[in-house]
Amino acid sequence: MANIMTTEELEKLAEHGMSAKIADILADSTPQDTAELLEKVEKETKTIIFAELPTELAADILVEMDSEEIADIIQELDSDRVAALLVEMPSDDRADVFREINDERKGEILAKFSEKDRQELKKLLGYDEDSAGDLMTPELCAVRADATVQEAILAIAQEEYDDPISVVFVIDDQKRMKGAINISDLLSKPRGSLMEDVVEEFPVFAGTDEDQESIANNFRKYDLYVMPVLDQSGRLVGRITADDVMDVMEEEAVEDIAHMAGAPDMERNEDSPFKVATLRLPWLMITMFSGILVSIIIQKMIGLTSVEGLAAFVPVIMAMGGNTGMQASAVTVRGIALGELASAKLLKISLKEISVGMLMGLVCGCLTGLLVWANLSYFEHAMSIPPVKLGVVVAISMCSAMTFAALTGTLLPILLHHLKIDPALASGPFVTTGNDLSASMIYFMMCFLLLKL
Repeated sequence: MANIMTTEELEKLAEHGMSAKIADILADSTPQDTAELLEKVEKETKTIIFAELPTELAADILVEMDSEEIADIIQELDSDRVAALLVEMPSDDRADVFREINDERKGEILAKFSEKDRQELKKLLGYDEDSAGDLMTPELCAVRADATVQEAILAIAQEEYDDPISVVFVIDDQKRMKGAINISDLLSKPRGSLMEDVVEEFPVFAGTDEDQESIANNFRKYDLYVMPVLDQSGRLVGRITADDVMDVMEEEAVEDIAHMAGAPDMERNEDSPFKVATLRLPWLMITMFSGILVSIIIQKMIGLTSVEGLAAFVPVIMAMGGNTGMQASAVTVRGIALGELASAKLLKISLKEISVGMLMGLVCGCLTGLLVWANLSYFEHAMSIPPVKLGVVVAISMCSAMTFAALTGTLLPILLHHLKIDPALASGPFVTTGNDLSASMIYFMMCFLLLKL
């Protein structure tokens, strides 16, 4: 279902204190659509809405939001409200949201839980992050092997589940799993049959410490929609559902793309240009030192006693511009694919990427310029160009090329998207070719302007 309210209408209603009307309208939309809508409004508006919405509705919406958004919202709400929202969530979502709370508030909020909820949450938080124990929900339907089909059906009918139940697990008196059966199959079995006679062995299970990537692979391999989780003693302690694994698959795919593009900030959704530059720089440093090595080899082969020798530094400048552009392009293409790039955000995104490119360009340009100056001053004596001048030329050229590459890497995918051209397919060739061309032109223009002074 599409959103039935614009961000402007929502902010206007919140500004006039019409929280009851907001709740009525949002109740007709899905939590996923509402979460997407709320991520586009101002922080103050989100705080007002989550403080006033009915608790159950607010909890359903909150679990669908990004972790950064959740942290911002929780920070502004009082502890009673946060505790009330957490209680309404399924236990696995509750643990995920609880991790976003500041450490100094966790104890205060935890004290507001019932003893049962508190112990359950502490148990889930005790598992390693990104493990099966962290991913699972302890809420499941399990019946004894010596129960009848009729007794199992009555047990299901008497329980209330936060997450839908599609599989009934069968356990012995030690809670070790004997098998499982789909509810649709269970309903077709004779009512007097014992559960141990109608269940089948489950194809695969997860241990509580198993990595989430391995779990996701097993879901794909066996076409599962639920997987039991067993502790080290083989006892059934929880289940993992397909919706949780879909989030894992996206997370793992983003992580792989981020590593390939050298843009770890893609996983964290950082807003600070300084933090983004800090995350991307280590990857660029590898490219920079490799490019400098190539430039030194070219320099030794053709020498710097002639104008042709200036070409020795083209590869490193092109490489740095190209990699910076591809980092920006990868982040932008992912944002477009996820529908995160609303028109109102385009200017903010472009300015952020320009700032990131400029910061990285300043660091890499200054470092490269110093290395060029040191190399030419101490290891290359027969040349007609002053080492200081050439070092400045290389530094300014690299900074300019990386800034321009960040800009084009951001704007080109957006332009292609507006032209109804798939940016994922077209951005690569355009960004790579355009950045190589622009980096070369910037460098030679700087050579012409600064070396003539």
